[in-house]
Amino acid sequence: MKKTHVKKLLRRLIQEKDRPLSLKDFERLMSVVRGKNNVLKIDISELLVDYECTFSEQLLYEMSFDKDALVRVNAVDSLCIGESPQTWERLLFLLKYDADCLVRSFAVLSTVDIFFNMDEPPVNQQELLNFLHTACEVEKDLHVILSFYEAFLLLGERSYIQELASFFLKAAEEKSYTLVWAALHVIERTLKADEIENIRPLLLKVKEIILPVQRQYVENTFCFTN
Repeated sequence: MKKTHVKKLLRRLIQEKDRPLSLKDFERLMSVVRGKNNVLKIDISELLVDYECTFSEQLLYEMSFDKDALVRVNAVDSLCIGESPQTWERLLFLLKYDADCLVRSFAVLSTVDIFFNMDEPPVNQQELLNFLHTACEVEKDLHVILSFYEAFLLLGERSYIQELASFFLKAAEEKSYTLVWAALHVIERTLKADEIENIRPLLLKVKEIILPVQRQYVENTFCFTN
């Protein structure tokens, strides 16, 4: 398909998000997914997260094999809508073996999403935790490790609140401000109000050594200044 035709198709699909993808639209999108325009592939990935249907999952699954890492990143992120055994197995592979750390990171979180999406997951919650712990033990990238911590918390291992807090403090002390942002967002997404209150002393300590914009974010998000 010509780029202008694809753009027109995407604009229409954005307006029709409440409708399922038709077979004709699926075939058109698949022709783009198997093409060479990575920008359009990323646009499709961002669109498909709002289309929770088999066609969407098939398209995203196809893009998870793309040679371009950014295409894989966006596809794997959007595969949070998935619920098929095929997608499940693909994500378990990617979170361990993909060369790109962002792909591995999103694969961890989308695996948890799919676990909760499935009516009958192939493993129970403890078996999934055991698998993720084993994968985390050999992971070297700190962003991916942070995603594992988030996954553990989402799967009910609240003991990892302390691990997350320690990670946050270390990132701040080492002036790893990208990791500080990432940890802040995980705290915001996964901790309850009483759990945030329990780590209040640490947040106050970290607040004094992070960037001013991050300090403001802490104050605004967690509703305290001292």
